[in-house]
Amino acid sequence: MKQPSLWHVLQPKWRTALQRMREERDRGGRGKLVVLTVVGALFWLAVFGVLYVILKYLRGVEELGALIPNKILGLVLLSFISILVLSNVITALSSFFLAKDLDLLVSAPVDWLRLYLASWARRCCTPRGW
Repeated sequence: MKQPSLWHVLQPKWRTALQRMREERDRGGRGKLVVLTVVGALFWLAVFGVLYVILKYLRGVEELGALIPNKILGLVLLSFISILVLSNVITALSSFFLAKDLDLLVSAPVDWLRLYLASWARRCCTPRGW
């Protein structure tokens, strides 16, 4: 029995994604995107402004002025990256191994490597909910 290709296994998800994009375009979903982009840009501009003022003040401190902002930014970046990696690992493992369709897919006559590659590609390369 010939195994189905990766494209064949992923084809229903891609068709669903394309149909949702067409429906969103027909309903006038561009307004949501514009509002979300403007709100996101304003948020990051505010964060930048606050951090710029704080770092400019700390830079003016004598003797430790150049060292303190570098250490604070390094600590903040390391903390955010650590939290992000941990969150993504937990989410990926739970969504991959606790999926409702896993029992059905495992019982299908498909090679286990293609099954896992298709599941990974579906969860990794498509937006949430597709």
